[in-house]
Amino acid sequence: MLIYKSLLCYLYVNSIYGLTLYQINNRLSYIEDRINAESKFRRDDFGSLYHEISSMKEMLQQLMEGNSDGKETKHTDQIKEHTSKELEEKIHRLSIGFKEEKMTNSRIRRKTHELQRQVIDLRTLTDKTSKVLADNLKGIEHLTRKTGEYQNDSKQLQSAFTKIGICSVNFTEQYENKQYIQGEKLDKIKAITEMIQENTEQLKQDQEKSFDDIEYIDNTTKRLEEEIYSIKKFVNRATSCLDLYNYGFKSSGIYQIYIIKQEKLLSVYCDMDTDDGGWTVFQRRQDGSVDFFRDWEDYKTGFGDLNGEFWLGNQYLNLLTDDDKQHELRIDLEDFDGNRAYAKYSIFKILPEEMKYKLEVGGYNGNAGDSLGEYKYSSQINNQMSFTTRDNDNDNKDGGSCAHEWTGAWWYNHCFASHLNGLYSQRATCTPKWKCIIWDSWKGSETSIEFTEMKLR
Repeated sequence: MLIYKSLLCYLYVNSIYGLTLYQINNRLSYIEDRINAESKFRRDDFGSLYHEISSMKEMLQQLMEGNSDGKETKHTDQIKEHTSKELEEKIHRLSIGFKEEKMTNSRIRRKTHELQRQVIDLRTLTDKTSKVLADNLKGIEHLTRKTGEYQNDSKQLQSAFTKIGICSVNFTEQYENKQYIQGEKLDKIKAITEMIQENTEQLKQDQEKSFDDIEYIDNTTKRLEEEIYSIKKFVNRATSCLDLYNYGFKSSGIYQIYIIKQEKLLSVYCDMDTDDGGWTVFQRRQDGSVDFFRDWEDYKTGFGDLNGEFWLGNQYLNLLTDDDKQHELRIDLEDFDGNRAYAKYSIFKILPEEMKYKLEVGGYNGNAGDSLGEYKYSSQINNQMSFTTRDNDNDNKDGGSCAHEWTGAWWYNHCFASHLNGLYSQRATCTPKWKCIIWDSWKGSETSIEFTEMKLR
């Protein structure tokens, strides 16, 4: 609609404005012709006047010259004088008129030049206006084409609106169906929500109960922590496996006991299963994995693996037994056929290094026989004997060392009835005789022992 209004306005203005331009062009041509004609007339008229003045000047000159002959009469003189005055007046008026005309002509010329410049400017403006009108006409033609295109687009939009209307109807139907379905879902959700609320209430009650349980657990934990602290404090001060056993440690394994004289903790293996438990193991032979043919220092400080074969150390045997308490010794034995036996002594003590870790043992009980305290041959009794190693001979043998002869370390006499630190044999037969692990009162001197374990309590 706006395009149509613009087109009508343009046609109206163009009709008026075009007529005006046409009239202006005619008027300019008329003015130009008048100026040219007026200029020609004034040039011609000015030439005539100039010629007349020149002619009158000549007549006056002739008249003056005739007067000089002296032939004229008095009347003639009067006529000449009158004529001369008229001529002078006319010449004077003509001169004044000529000057005025000249001045007017100059003004007209200046005005003419100005009018000519204005005419040129008007023509230039007319040309620009014509160009603008031509451009506007092209724009109107372009708008006319666009209007046709817009009309086609409008038709397409109307068609699209029709389709949208159809889709809207379909969407409305689908929306109503979904609302119905969602209504059913909402009912289900409400039911579920109510169930969740009930469960939430139950959970709150359970949570309150849990808080009570947590408080109880916290209190119990604190008591347990206090007990554990107390246990740790005790454990760090337990001086034997029996102390640990009495405090409630019933599983066999590696523990730490406190050595009072050295003021340090010592790792030991505790047998909590055998004979009411509480035994501190200080020797074990079971597979020959550890060499027991060693020097004095090794036997003093100990060697081997607490979970395998080992010797705890003579200095610790002394520290654990050389006090005011009475200590027991138990020796567990097993042969290659799986037969087991034990020897138990109610008295056991190892004296300090200055006394060469002398053995004191007595009060035998068991089924393996006494091959350590009492024996049929007094020269082989190990009780009251000092400890001997290959580099520190303290036995009663003359002319030799029992440690070198029987490849081991022990409380030798002349030499022994038992030798649990001898060479380990992988078979039952002891070859050569006595040169293996021996407990003579149980298996004699020709049968080797497969497993031995010495422990104190």
